[in-house]
Amino acid sequence: MDVAYRLFPETDFMGMVHDVKHAIAWMKANAAAYGVDPARIVVGGGSAGAQFALMAAYTAEKEQFLPAALTREDVSVRGVISLYGPSDLVATYYHTCQHLTTRSAFAQQNKGEAGGMPPWVQISMGADFHRLGFDKQAEPGMLTPMLGGTPR
Repeated sequence: MDVAYRLFPETDFMGMVHDVKHAIAWMKANAAAYGVDPARIVVGGGSAGAQFALMAAYTAEKEQFLPAALTREDVSVRGVISLYGPSDLVATYYHTCQHLTTRSAFAQQNKGEAGGMPPWVQISMGADFHRLGFDKQAEPGMLTPMLGGTPR
């Protein structure tokens, strides 16, 4: 199955992990319909998808990483394939100098401001344009806003 998960800024890091775990639970619940052995499911991905595949696989039994709706579900997998997935967010944070560049930008973020979103996008999305978080002043790859703090 090809699974999509929500991206930042629509959700945060934990929301992305939860989306992958929901997909695993769904696959196990519907395995028979697709001729899949639920005990032999492998998750995989590339780049950020690999990171979330790793997170889902290695935190299957950790309650703090389980969505409330899945506390009684088996979300374990047989294996995981990571194609160039970041496995150490602390190292990534410091290697990309985000400790110098993003912390102050995150702290100075003004909630409710459009953050440079073109007015026609705001109009076409309606009153709900804040839902997707496009008004957040965060650039792709910035870990602090996605994690809600530093990786530590």
